[in-house]
Order: sequence, then C-alpha cells, then structure tokens
Amino acid sequence: DLTINEPNISPNSTLLEVKKALQQEFFSNQKLVLTFPINENNPTFIEAYVISSDATGNFYNKLIVQDKPENPTAGIEILINKSDLNTSYSIGQKIVIKLDGLSVSYDDGQSKVNPINLAPGKYTLGFLEGDRAIKIPSTAINNHLFRTATVEEIIPQKISIENITDATINTFVQLENAQFDSSQKGKSFAGEKYDEYDGFRYLFECGSEHVIKLQTSTFSSFKTTLIPEGQGLSLIHISEPTRRS
Repeated sequence: DLTINEPNISPNSTLLEVKKALQQEFFSNQKLVLTFPINENNPTFIEAYVISSDATGNFYNKLIVQDKPENPTAGIEILINKSDLNTSYSIGQKIVIKLDGLSVSYDDGQSKVNPINLAPGKYTLGFLEGDRAIKIPSTAINNHLFRTATVEEIIPQKISIENITDATINTFVQLENAQFDSSQKGKSFAGEKYDEYDGFRYLFECGSEHVIKLQTSTFSSFKTTLIPEGQGLSLIHISEPTRRS
C-alpha cells in the first residue's frame, strides 16, 4: 500500500536518547542490548529521516536513518525482514518509530566492545534474540514504523576521516579531497573474483593521508562498474565498524 496516512503522533524522545539509554545500560549492568518497555498509556516515539535505499541491492533488509536532514547528531541501522524497502521509504522521508518492544544493540568492532569508550561504533534497532537485535518481522513493521509525507533533502556533513565519531556512524557524510588509493586502479566496486559477499576498496584522503575502506555488496547492480579515477569529493554512508583482534 503506497498510500500515506499522516500519523497523528507527537515524538516524545530522540534518536540521541536511544543511544544514551544503551550507554547507561552498559554503565549500570554491562549489557550491550536494551529492550524498550511496552507502555500502552504512554508509548515512546522518535522521528528520523531515511538516508539509505535498497534500490540497487547495496543495502539488504535494513533502513539507515538519522535524526535530522542536516547536521545530524545521531544515526542508527534498523533491521527489517522485508526487501524492496525503497518502494515504501524514499531517501529523505521522515518516519516515526515506536520504540516500545524494540531492542537496541551496539558493536564497535573491538574485541572488548564498549559503547562508552572513544572507539566509534554502530547502534542497531530491531527485535531481541539472545543478546542482540535481529530483523523486525514483516508482520510487525506497521506496529513500529510510520511513514509521513514529509521528504527532505539530505545535506551531507563535511568531515575528514580523522573526525569520524559515534555521532557520524550511520549518517550521510562528504569527504573532501578524497580519491581511491592508486592500488585500486582498474578494479570494480565489488566484481573481482576474490570479492565474497562484499568488496572492499580503499579511499585515500589527500593531505592527511588517512585511509578508509568503502564496502560494496556483491549483490549490488553496479558491482562490476569500475571505480572512478581522479580526485574530488566522496559522498558516503559511514556504517560498519571494523573488527579488530
């Protein structure tokens, strides 16, 4: 159903508060997952803006949202057991999320995960299974995600690689003076024989000489496209933390 019935909902929390709640849970109980209680009389709602699309197959069963269309303070990954999400959720669309019954989990790629250290990490929203958040069942989507008719232009944050923090994970950013590392010349985004599930290509930031990996799904429709040469700016979505031993 593509009809949008504007929800009569007033958000009473924020995406930043969701992250703070999990940080407090870890500080108090050393837990990396938090389930929001069900309160029929006063449910908890937050609003966010969609910044991802699965139209080309590079995202699968997930929506990435941030709290504001410009200069966001927080972003999160929502796991959803449904494909073709782009037919219902467009980039820049404002949605309202009912948190009651959902769980938020955290990973920063470290061997000892800690949401209150300085390592930037990823927050994920979904249903609880064991000690982590999993996909929201398709039958429960309409109980937790409410579309609005508002669609805003998403303005990327201009940052440098060294400025990546928790606040920039799962947000739309712009790296200026960036180029693919010379070792990547002639490669496709994710269509090489050694690319399994995902292709990783290195972006080099001129001046600082910092490097970041660009991750592309091998199921994406543009996987065999050759990566561009030359220097300029890169619009990217900062997402997955790198696992370190």
